This record gives sequence, C-alpha cells and structure tokens, in this order.
Amino acid sequence: MAILLIVKTLFLRNRKKTMFNKFVLITLIALVLCCVLPGGSALAQEAATKNPIDTGDTTWMLISTALVLLMTPGLAFFYGGLVRSRNVLNTMMMSLVAMGLIGVTWCL
Repeated sequence: MAILLIVKTLFLRNRKKTMFNKFVLITLIALVLCCVLPGGSALAQEAATKNPIDTGDTTWMLISTALVLLMTPGLAFFYGGLVRSRNVLNTMMMSLVAMGLIGVTWCL
C-alpha cells in the first residue's frame, strides 16, 4: 500500500514524467516482484541444507566485495577526469550512488 502511495505522489505532483520518476517506478516494481514471487526463500533454504557453507568461498566473496568497494571511488575520479569541469561532481556522484545501491542490494 505504501508503494502505491509513493508512486501516486511521484506522478501526481509532476505531470511531466522525468527519468528519475521512471527509475523509481521500475525499482519499486522490481522490489515488489522480488518480494511477492513465491518459493524464493524455500529454494534458498533447501540449497543451504544440502550444501554446507565453505569458509574459503565466503572469504573470497568478502575480499572481492571489499576490493570492488575500494575500486568504485577510484573509478569515480577516473570518470570525473573524462568530463567537462561543470559535470565532474555529477559524474562522481553517479558512481558513488551506484556504489550505495549495490551495497544495499548485496545486503538484501
């Protein structure tokens, strides 16, 4: 219900559909579909009981994640150097926002 209210306020406040509103709408639809689709957690629990967690795999995933999180600000500076001076902050913020979204998605 809250998702419908958010979508309604986004589109009724501004009749002009902007790219941000479309992004928010697609993100909300994807989240609803992921939460509503049946059997996702049952399959994950079934797979977890069949295969025990390997510490080597877990360590590799944590190290890889940390390296990617360290790489993203460097990539933001690289992208910032490729654009005009008036667009540097915007370009760098897009990379950092993407890093934040990926971090939240990875935790979920």
